[in-house]
Amino acid sequence: MHVKRYMIENKLLEARSGMSPLFYNSRKENLTRAGINSILKKYVDMARIKNPSLIPDKISCHSLRHSKAMHLFQAGVNLV
Repeated sequence: MHVKRYMIENKLLEARSGMSPLFYNSRKENLTRAGINSILKKYVDMARIKNPSLIPDKISCHSLRHSKAMHLFQAGVNLV
């Protein structure tokens, strides 16, 4: 639902949009690994201000993927 709304708002469902990335930076270019890490750091820092005890000292995109995969596995989802 949210992704579809985002795609409509950014005109990504139009025929000519095939060359545009789904998520992009301020220059309408693909997000880089550094760009994604920067976004993650921004929100991690904001969350630490609200409740530092909930946010681990080290957090990365990889740790988020790993945590999600573990939650799915524990819920019985076949990860293969």
